[in-house]
Amino acid sequence: MPMSCVMDELKGMFRALLQRAGRMRYGPGSIGGLMLVFAFAALFSAAGQAQCLTTISAFPYTEGFEATAAWTSGGTNSDWAWGIPAHPTINAAQEGTNAWCVGGLTGSSYTDGEQSWLETPCFDLSTLSYPWISFWLFWETEPGYDGLGLQYSVDAGASWTNLGNVNDDDCLNTNWFNSANITALNLASPRQGWSGTSITGGCAAGQGSGGWVKAAHCLDDIPTGSPVKFRFIFGAGTICNTFDGIGLDDVYLGEAPELGPDI
Repeated sequence: MPMSCVMDELKGMFRALLQRAGRMRYGPGSIGGLMLVFAFAALFSAAGQAQCLTTISAFPYTEGFEATAAWTSGGTNSDWAWGIPAHPTINAAQEGTNAWCVGGLTGSSYTDGEQSWLETPCFDLSTLSYPWISFWLFWETEPGYDGLGLQYSVDAGASWTNLGNVNDDDCLNTNWFNSANITALNLASPRQGWSGTSITGGCAAGQGSGGWVKAAHCLDDIPTGSPVKFRFIFGAGTICNTFDGIGLDDVYLGEAPELGPDI
């Protein structure tokens, strides 16, 4: 049943129960009436979270984050920020002026204990023959402990699945996850994603991509019966967080290129 029909049914049930409550000893202003209100408010909230308010079906979808932030961030101790990157290392967007960053837009640290996300709108991929996503990343984090992942959901965010696997590279999947187990990436299972690349250890050693790199992955394994949304997730421990974090820019979602990811 479409979510709009579910919401209509819930509203009808709510009105009927309130009318009945008005005829009984627990009217709308009584304890019983208030319990009814709270119960159905919770149902409305859950139903509202389990639907896509808008679904994009026109492709290619491109987003450079120049005019608006476009996407939504959140989570625990989130420091995702949209604007002009001005970190010591991540100090410019890939193209244009604006990008999304973890660690704010300035300085050289991200928040202790961060478990955050940046979420896309919903997409209807059913019209695409060979769906494919690409974007530009710049990362500098503590290696093996802090990092970034990418997931998708086909139930409007009720559950999430990792997109791809570590070193999942071929002619169309490029620069994919470089770490098989990022300790603090608690939102992912398994905890695969992009993390620092230094092998010398210690809080002073982070490194990462060393610049903006284009990552890309085929989406043909994602079910297309329902709208899909994506989210970038970031996890950090409580020490050794003195790195620039993450930069994200120039997202493409549409048909896969015929010969390679350079479109």
